[in-house]
Amino acid sequence: MNTLKTIYDKLGDKTELAKHEVELSLIDDFNKLTKSFFTQSGKFETAVQKIELGIKEMQKQFIETQKIVSLIDVDYQKVRKSALELGVSIPTEFENSYKTALAVLKNDLATFNKYNK
Repeated sequence: MNTLKTIYDKLGDKTELAKHEVELSLIDDFNKLTKSFFTQSGKFETAVQKIELGIKEMQKQFIETQKIVSLIDVDYQKVRKSALELGVSIPTEFENSYKTALAVLKNDLATFNKYNK
């Protein structure tokens, strides 16, 4: 309010004073809007940074998942080869676990591709 009082003291003419009050009000409104914009822009940037971190974590976890499935595949192929050489069947539970792991990896790959653009 001290700024307005100083202006009032310097101006004297009420018409001129009213004009300056309107101008000051417009400046205040503009300053409030720009402050609101920069606050909102900062929130947006924070959200983007969280998404970027999430994508990096997703990429890391997917690579680890692929590595484990690769090891599962190696072990499955060894068991399958041994079973064929011995003329026995692979246990159903063992084969189901292998197939489930492959199906889950396929779904994970689809999710990975969806978000890794």
